[in-house]
Amino acid sequence: MKSSEQVIADSLRIKIIYDNNPFMTGFKPAWGFSCIIKGADKTLLFDTGGDSDIFMSNLTRMNIRPEDIEMIMISHEHWDHAGGLGAFLKVDSKAEVHILNRFPDEVKGIINRYHAQMVEHESPVNIHGPFFTIGEMATNRQGLYEQALIISTDRGLLIITGCAHPGIVKIVEKTEQLFNQKILFVLGGFHLAQSSEAEIEAIIEILQNKNIDFIAPCHCTGETARQMFEESFKDKFVDIGAGKIISVKDLK
Repeated sequence: MKSSEQVIADSLRIKIIYDNNPFMTGFKPAWGFSCIIKGADKTLLFDTGGDSDIFMSNLTRMNIRPEDIEMIMISHEHWDHAGGLGAFLKVDSKAEVHILNRFPDEVKGIINRYHAQMVEHESPVNIHGPFFTIGEMATNRQGLYEQALIISTDRGLLIITGCAHPGIVKIVEKTEQLFNQKILFVLGGFHLAQSSEAEIEAIIEILQNKNIDFIAPCHCTGETARQMFEESFKDKFVDIGAGKIISVKDLK
């Protein structure tokens, strides 16, 4: 796959709006995930956390106005990733909402209620400029499908996951199959909180062999796994939580 454009990596900033890991004073942590990608020609919101009040409060705290967000991607249907969607669309419904066509009517109903533009995906596709969906990926839960966000930059690919229910290794490997670019950064929930240390070690070894420049596990990754990633990736590990702002130009 090829992007119609590559964004300059050093222009990108990733703002962590919602995470159960605290980072910055004044931002309330809660179970779930949401981040905003700024620096491309459109601003994209990835997931909307679990609690709508906390999500909207953290959004305000980050000095983000809903009307400045032009695109939304929801990784999967679970409440801790789509919980703030209705509250957001109630304030501003002009953003395109990118979901999977297998999402349940409950999620689609929220989008339709506020007459927002809903874009449904199944296959990997360039949704705009440097932004791609990896397409639907099956999980070990019947009927649950998930997508990840891929951003094409001049320094390599950024992968952002919600929970990585399909498996973080499978997501990375599918990205490698789709693109002929190195991976600059992998960020998001890795769904390893219930995994054994041996399982986590095996995943870390595989990802280290991928020569990923930077990695930032959060949300459902689990504290044990986060510590193990930090110990293994050392200066390639990026600590994140609610309120963190990542300037990609600082990842050198």
